[in-house]
Amino acid sequence: MTLPKFFETTLAKDECSVCLIDAESESMYLCIECGEVFCLEHALAHNEITAHSVYCTCTVEFTEPSGEQTELSIGTDKGFKTGTREFSYGLIRLPTFEEIEGAEGQAIINTVESCNSFINGQKVDEWKMQKKQCGHLSPLDGMAAAETNNVECCSHPGCDQTTNLWVCLDCGHIGCGRRQGDGSGGNEHAIEHSRTTGHQVVLNAGTLHLAEPDVFCYECDDMCVIPDLPERLEHFGVHSQLKEKSLIERDIKLNQDYSFSAEMEGTQDGIAPAFGPALYGIRNIGNTCFAAVVFQLMLNVGPVVEQICATPTHLMGASYSLAQQMRRVFQGLTSELPSTYRRLPHNTEECIQKGVLLQNLFNVMAVRYPMYAAYEQQDAFEYLMNLLNVLEEDCSVDLSSLEMLCTDGDKVRKQRSILTTYAITEPGSYDLLSLVRTKCDPFTVACPPEFLFVCINRYYYDVEQMKPVKCDVSVNAPPILDFSSFIDQNPAQEYQWAKAAAPSIHPNDEQLMMFAAMGIDADVAINAFIKCNGDMNNAVNYAFDHPSEKYSSGEAGSDLELNNTIRRNIQRTPMYELTGLITHKGGCSTVGHYIAHAIRSVNGESKWALFNDSKVGVISEPPTQQAYVYMYKLRS
Repeated sequence: MTLPKFFETTLAKDECSVCLIDAESESMYLCIECGEVFCLEHALAHNEITAHSVYCTCTVEFTEPSGEQTELSIGTDKGFKTGTREFSYGLIRLPTFEEIEGAEGQAIINTVESCNSFINGQKVDEWKMQKKQCGHLSPLDGMAAAETNNVECCSHPGCDQTTNLWVCLDCGHIGCGRRQGDGSGGNEHAIEHSRTTGHQVVLNAGTLHLAEPDVFCYECDDMCVIPDLPERLEHFGVHSQLKEKSLIERDIKLNQDYSFSAEMEGTQDGIAPAFGPALYGIRNIGNTCFAAVVFQLMLNVGPVVEQICATPTHLMGASYSLAQQMRRVFQGLTSELPSTYRRLPHNTEECIQKGVLLQNLFNVMAVRYPMYAAYEQQDAFEYLMNLLNVLEEDCSVDLSSLEMLCTDGDKVRKQRSILTTYAITEPGSYDLLSLVRTKCDPFTVACPPEFLFVCINRYYYDVEQMKPVKCDVSVNAPPILDFSSFIDQNPAQEYQWAKAAAPSIHPNDEQLMMFAAMGIDADVAINAFIKCNGDMNNAVNYAFDHPSEKYSSGEAGSDLELNNTIRRNIQRTPMYELTGLITHKGGCSTVGHYIAHAIRSVNGESKWALFNDSKVGVISEPPTQQAYVYMYKLRS
């Protein structure tokens, strides 16, 4: 039997493409003819519809990792491990379950076994930072040799830092590194040396024992590759007994080791384990907490969830369809899952569930947004915006429950009810409504949206430190939010859609590609470009500050339909109830760890639930003052 070409690549053999059953719960059935993977129930349905009869069975036995984590990679002998996953295979015909033996059958099994699974076989290159050759080093010829020798201590007078040391590859100077978001690190003498001398490229002395030591360029603000690195090290006589984690390892360790205090989890009174529909944990498969918290909050947006769950199930091409994977995830998270998901067998903490696996969805999202392919930590709020774009554009979901009609006199424009503040650079205590009033673009609403998201932008780029900084901000977010001050109190007799004049300037295809490469939606990019009069740099900053503001031609429907909508939904004193929030711990939004809190129905009562990856439980009060994203629902 000749196997299709997709068997030469990575296979989705870990989880059913239609439901949330995975290979650790029961055998998966991989169709040899089309490459789709199913649990038994859906494999039989697929067989009946397609008459595809040959399936490779795949079962996984999972063992927790042990020992110290070393170089970051997956599925390698000495690499970072998320646990041991032992696969076992067979070959059968459906619906008779006849075993296929012999040389041809074994050849098929061998081929399937040799294909990487999406989890065990993620390419190491996807986990490692994409390194490029840097041109900011002076030529080695004629460079005076420095007596660097053994690297033991920062060479700055009065500094006794003996770890996190960096060697300048232009002169051999030894300086300590930047202070990290968790308070560790050095006193930043390496970067101070760079500012003084203009030398840009440094090597992490603690990684000299690795095959690929860490080399960083301040000008590129990225890891880089230096072809003549061995010669430079020999020239400066550099050698070190330090053995530290690489930057990648350190980033992952920070993500793994973040244990939220009672203050951050909101667990002063402890956690009562919870399990059931909308109370399932989501397994972290490597820096994926930013996505997990967004899905947990979106489960509270009932109109959106209902539409997604109503998507017809297709058994062909489901693994690679955004609409099918969204249906699979939201349908699975809101339905009854087997009790095998309740707790890992070896875990003694009842709140730690096995967690559902969302690998297929992460993969198809990465096709649309390539930055998610590398499994690096990302901004949860940005993921929320991208998820809504996918739901609207790829899944045909009506997002009117997340839209508000903003007025300017008798003119009305539509925008998403997702507010984000400008960067807050002054530490202190703030009132949520005051921040919306003073730190967001001004707006007046004709009728209130059903759901409201508010993102508190605690992060800004410190030019002097040349790095993102998190501002220590405490926010008074009331459980009941009076939104009446944003409602149009002098309504027009008749409203009409604002007609956007044809713009005199418009980004060209190359500029739109530049926006897209930064993850900026085309309509957001066009709007920012027009607002900034064609200044590309200002437009990029504007787009990041106003991610929900899109360019519209004004073709949104008839004015009669608009007025009928406003009359039906008009409410002068709208009150919103806090129903969810995302909390972040870390130096900036793209490192650290995210957790979610959301109102859920537990035994018929509305209670706050904590979602920390696979950890799920009921708590008394969430940490509302520390949240990054707040979610409110209009009270009826």
